[in-house]
Amino acid sequence: MDRRSKLDKKEQLILELWACGAIQFAPWYRHGFKFKFHQTHPRAPRAPMKFQIRTPEVLTYGGGALSEHLLDLVVELMCDEVDATRLLIDAIAGIPNAGVPIARKASRRLGVRCVPMKKEGSGDKRHISHIDPPIHPARVLGLFDDVISHGGSKLEAVQLSNDADWTVWALVVLIDWQLGGLEFMKNNGLRVLTVTNVVEVLDILRRHCLITRRQHRRVLNYLTADRLYRADLAA
Repeated sequence: MDRRSKLDKKEQLILELWACGAIQFAPWYRHGFKFKFHQTHPRAPRAPMKFQIRTPEVLTYGGGALSEHLLDLVVELMCDEVDATRLLIDAIAGIPNAGVPIARKASRRLGVRCVPMKKEGSGDKRHISHIDPPIHPARVLGLFDDVISHGGSKLEAVQLSNDADWTVWALVVLIDWQLGGLEFMKNNGLRVLTVTNVVEVLDILRRHCLITRRQHRRVLNYLTADRLYRADLAA
């Protein structure tokens, strides 16, 4: 796929995600949305926007509105990233819950095994609990998920996979929230492939007059506030 075609497909995807309600803004009078990061850092700034990139079969948070057509486009763009890097993997797993249908469809496109990964618990107390072991010697694994924020749940999935005797070669995500998760995973020795990031999403939505200047600025201010909060933690 050439660069122009790839940009067109990304823009098409973002506009269709908006149209189906997969990109949501919290009302200005609410505190915003929480991530797994807030379990251990409840005072961290909350996100004014969230991505609900889930198919109807994913029942957490009421499921989602991702159609088969949109899921196909998500998988196409994510697999293009894998193909572009000539990444050699024996199997893939979707990080529960949003990543599961993505990985299932991506495995057929890439021609590799899809390994079940499970999550237990409810609400804010959910944790990744199981992954099937490799069939030796095919043990190089790629992990797929919809977004990366601070990276905590991704590292949990990597550690579980390593404990089950997999070698995790890369993490493939659709959207980078630009909250430090990308750098966090790279610092832990993992390669991360992304299709787009939150600033690019905002720019496209703003260019098409789908969000207001205030909404745009609100998310950018949140990114700055989160970065300062994490900097204070590290000081």
